Amino acid sequence: MPYTGERLSSYLSQTGYIPANARSMQFKSNGGALVTLNGQPLNPQILTTTSAGGNVFHADVTKFAGTTAELRFTVQPNPPPSLAIVIVSLDSIAFSTRPWRDKSWRPDGSRRVGARGLQAAANYGTAPNRK
Repeated sequence: MPYTGERLSSYLSQTGYIPANARSMQFKSNGGALVTLNGQPLNPQILTTTSAGGNVFHADVTKFAGTTAELRFTVQPNPPPSLAIVIVSLDSIAFSTRPWRDKSWRPDGSRRVGARGLQAAANYGTAPNRK
């Protein structure tokens, strides 16, 4: 198939069980991604800035608690004439029982999502922390 010059979006997604007592989700990112659960935008807000120059975002997930949902991070390419490449970092996805507007929220004791996925983190306890 010949290259048409069309700029396509990219996404990272995973489907799994959202813990029944989850009220908020937090993640680290340099921004630039649309975050959705089952296709509904979460509209994450900046909680704090990291020492590495990114941000810690948080969002309300209350209406998805106790359900199986697809979490998706979508990145749109830059519009012409700039390069289409957009680099987005993503790390430390966690669900918490704290309300999403609670500025004191930290991921300590919350469920983390790692290579084992949402379902594994919900069913088998907190996934190991990565340092």
